[in-house]
Amino acid sequence: VDHGQLQLIGAPVMPVVHHGVDTSVFHPVSQFAPIALSTGDIVTNKAECRDQFDIPPDAFVIGRVDTNSGRKDWPATWRVIEQVFRRSDRPEDMIAVFHTKLNNPGAGVDLPALISKGTGKFIVTNGGDWPIENVVALINSWDLFLTTSRGEGFGLGVVEAAACGVPTLATRCSAITEVVGPGGVLINPLERAYWSNPYGVVQKMTDTDAMSDMLADLSKDPDLLRHLGQKALAHASTFSWDVAAEKFDTIIRTRVAEGEAVAV
Repeated sequence: VDHGQLQLIGAPVMPVVHHGVDTSVFHPVSQFAPIALSTGDIVTNKAECRDQFDIPPDAFVIGRVDTNSGRKDWPATWRVIEQVFRRSDRPEDMIAVFHTKLNNPGAGVDLPALISKGTGKFIVTNGGDWPIENVVALINSWDLFLTTSRGEGFGLGVVEAAACGVPTLATRCSAITEVVGPGGVLINPLERAYWSNPYGVVQKMTDTDAMSDMLADLSKDPDLLRHLGQKALAHASTFSWDVAAEKFDTIIRTRVAEGEAVAV
C-alpha cells in the first residue's frame, strides 16, 4: 500500500496517482542533452557543471536541494556529512552542496551558522530565486543526493535528482521509500524517536550514525553509485506527468461510466 493511501481512512481501496517529474527539464547532462544556463553558458557533462559552481572536478560531491523547515531536518544532514568529514583520511576529496534558503525564521535553521561549527567543506547557495536550468545543472554536478527529511508526502527533490541520474541516501519512511525505490539506499529510522505533526502523520528521526557509516562506504564505491544512478534514472521515468494524466483519465472515465450505469 502506498504511503498516501495509509493516511486516509479506507484509502487502500482507492487508486493512487503519483506526482510526476518533467524529464525534458530534469535529465542527465550530456553532449546530446546539454543544459543552457541562465548565463548563456552551455554545459555538456558533469565536469562542466562543476566548473560553473566552483566545485572541484575530482571531488566526491554530496548534495541536497530542499526547503529549509523543521520537518526537513537540515541539522541532521549536516551532522551525517560532518561525521564523515571528521573520520575521512582525505576530507579534501569530499564536498557538500546545500541549495536552500539560508534562513527561514520560525521554521528552518541558520545553515551558515551551523556549518561554521564544523570542519568540512560546504558550498551553500541561497535557493528560491534560481532559474530552474541552473538548479538542474547543480544537481548534475553531484554524486549523491542526501536527505534526512522526517517524512514526505511525495518527495520532489528526490525524484528530480533521480531524473538526473543521481542516486539518493535517505531514511526509510513515508513516501520517500516509494520514490527512492531501487535508485538509492535507505536507512532504518531510530525506532523510538518520532513525533506526529498537526495532521496526525508520524514523522521519523534519522539514525545519523548509521547513515554516516553508509555515506562513508558509498563515497569509496563509485561503481555502486553509477549502478544506483542508472536504477534511479529508470525509476524516475515511472513518475512522469504523462503517466499521471493517463491514470487520471482512466479513473475519471471509469467513475463517469459507473455513475451512468447506476443512474440507469
